[in-house]
Amino acid sequence: MTRLWSIQNAAFFNQVIDEGRGSASWDHVGKTAEDAYRWIVEQTERRLNKPSSGNPPIWAWHSCGGWHSPPTPDDFLALFGAEPQPHLDLRIATLDVPDDSFSLSFYGPWCDMFFAQPFDPNAEAVKDLWFDGDPEALEWPEQGNDRDLQAVLLHLERDQITSIKSTAEAFNAW
Repeated sequence: MTRLWSIQNAAFFNQVIDEGRGSASWDHVGKTAEDAYRWIVEQTERRLNKPSSGNPPIWAWHSCGGWHSPPTPDDFLALFGAEPQPHLDLRIATLDVPDDSFSLSFYGPWCDMFFAQPFDPNAEAVKDLWFDGDPEALEWPEQGNDRDLQAVLLHLERDQITSIKSTAEAFNAW
């Protein structure tokens, strides 16, 4: 089992708890992101040798700023901005997921690929995207989040959620 952290809308986590399992929805993915998200789901399916539900990825964090460290308030602000967004009703869940249920990729190369429009699955960044190696070999620069590890899950099970907190509650606890 591996510990991950996922930032999602409270309604998504409620769905997982109520129904026992949840998948992301294409309704929440912008048109400019669809090609990239479909590609990373296909790559994750191939790497895990598992079919998916055909839904977009569920994003989670494995390592932010250091091996197996949760996201910090600064990571959250980089993703969602400094302006309060109460309409998003975001929560941070701590997850314990089986090792064979997610893929790990580096955030920096993913952003290089994702923000290069149109999306190019043959971009130079692909060669540096996936993490399959030794955590001891990783370097964590003091500035930036290029080496942060993001996890791609194809679905989330209720029993994989160990806690759900508001962002304020989570960041005060860490």
